[in-house]
Amino acid sequence: MGGKLVRAPVDFSQPAKILDSGTADGTWLLDLATSLPPLSAGTHEFVGTDLNLAPFPQSTPQNVTFTVQNIKKPWPESQHDQFDLVHQRLTILGAGPNPSPSISHLYSIVKPGGWVQISEGTMDFPPDIVNEDRTPAYSDMLRLM
Repeated sequence: MGGKLVRAPVDFSQPAKILDSGTADGTWLLDLATSLPPLSAGTHEFVGTDLNLAPFPQSTPQNVTFTVQNIKKPWPESQHDQFDLVHQRLTILGAGPNPSPSISHLYSIVKPGGWVQISEGTMDFPPDIVNEDRTPAYSDMLRLM
C-alpha cells in the first residue's frame, strides 16, 4: 500500500474508532496505534477481530481490544454504524467463494461518512521462493485460489 497503513482519507486529528477485521496477531492494528500522533483531547479506539483468538496479543495498550468475530456472520446490532475506519485484509481468501455477504457485513458497521479499506494479496511470488518443489502445498493452494 505504498508504505502506508491507511489509504482512506480518515481524519486522525479527532478521536476515531478503528476496526481491523481478520486481525490475526494484531500487527497492523498495533502498528497503526503506535504510528498515530497523540491527540490533545481524547484517544483513538482500536478493535481487532478474528475467527481465532489464539494469536491475539496478551498485553495491549488500554485503547486496544481484541474479540472473536467471523466475517461470514452478521455483526451484532450494537456494532452497526460504529467505526470510522474498517480495515480488512484477504477478504476473498477468508470469505470463500462468495465474498459479497462478508463485504456487506463490513459496510454495516462503518459510520456514515466512514471508510472501509480492503486489501488483497496479489499472490504473485518469485519462483525461487514459491514453486512446486520448494513449497508444494502452498503452490496447490495458490492454484485452487
